[in-house]
Order: sequence, then C-alpha cells, then structure tokens
Amino acid sequence: VNFPSVSAEVLALLKPHLILAEKMGRLQSQTLTGGTKKIEIQYSGEILDYDVAPVTIAFVKGFLTPILKENVNFINAPLIARERGIRIIESKSTEIRDYTTMISSRITTATEESLVDGSIFGRRDPRIVRINEFTLDVMPEGHMILLYNYDKPGVIGNIGLSLGNSGINIARLNLSRELIDQKALVVLTTDSPADDSVLTQLKQLPNMISVTRIEM
Repeated sequence: VNFPSVSAEVLALLKPHLILAEKMGRLQSQTLTGGTKKIEIQYSGEILDYDVAPVTIAFVKGFLTPILKENVNFINAPLIARERGIRIIESKSTEIRDYTTMISSRITTATEESLVDGSIFGRRDPRIVRINEFTLDVMPEGHMILLYNYDKPGVIGNIGLSLGNSGINIARLNLSRELIDQKALVVLTTDSPADDSVLTQLKQLPNMISVTRIEM
C-alpha cells in the first residue's frame, strides 16, 4: 500500500491535520485494552476540501507506533493494520460542528470502545477536544497522565501534592466534569515522565478510578 500522491502545496496545508491525527492515534493506542477490531475515523468541516486518505494513514501510524515502535511508517501502516485484522472505516460528514475542522475517531477493541475528537486551533495547533464523554482542550504533546476520578473535593490538590512530593512539575492541567455520573477527567502534562511508582501512588489516592501514562 503506497502513501497517496499529494502535491507539496496540499501537503503543507494538510500537515497540521497529519500531526493531529497521528497524535490522536497515539493517545488512543495507549489508553485501550484488548485486541483492536475496528478503527472508525470521521471528518467534517474545512478538511473535506482535501483528500483525507493521508490523514487516515497518519492516524493508523500513530495508533500502531506505541505497539510496534520504529517498525511502523506511513507506507506500511495500513498493511500492518490489515494483517492484524483491524478494519479501517473512513467517513465524511457535512454536519455543522463547533469547530471549522473536526476529526472524530472511534476505536473498538475486544473489551471496550473509545472516542477521541480533535481539531486545529489557529489553523496550525492540534488539540484534543473530546475524550469519551468529556470535552476539553488538550495540547497533545510531551509527557501526559490521564486520570479518571470521582468529582469530589480535594482530588486536584491530592494529585498536585503527590506529584510535587515525587519531584514532578505540572506544566498543564485540563479538567472536564461529567455532572450526571459525578465523574471527572484530569489530563496533565508534566515536565518529566512519571515512573511506575508515581503512577501507583496516584492510583491509591482517594476517589481515583484509573490512571494512565501517555507519551506523545
């Protein structure tokens, strides 16, 4: 499977979307469990003016890279996905969204399903704007930690104290709350990576549901 032929001019315009899609794939890959069965990617907005096939390949490459490391590239990513029995479904929507461009991904594994949406801010800056039922504004870069917790007082303070005691500085913090189930999602970017012992400490904090380390 060859990478779609794209002119240099179009490739320059697509570059932010390629980066966004690859980072969305990396995030999804590191948060899911079970064998992957299906990857669905839907495009809407201004990106529909271009051939989105390269963007889909970028997503697949990003998804497979944490699993297979340096063995994945833009040329072999679709073939590797096919060999692993992963269905890739690409679709387009003319529905008007809150963003000028939207890339929506749904991944189904043997044990769960995950949703991640991304967009481009200022035509250059990739952002994750949705993770499952939570809406947020996350810069997908660097050392990240995703924490699902019950929305109770003291959770954020405990997280900061635990990381501070471990010598880890928080560079960015994004919080999204789901009022119906009283749950929240905290997405942190840290100056240095959190090792397994730090993750164990975070998991043992009161009202914590799950903790996942993400490397972008």
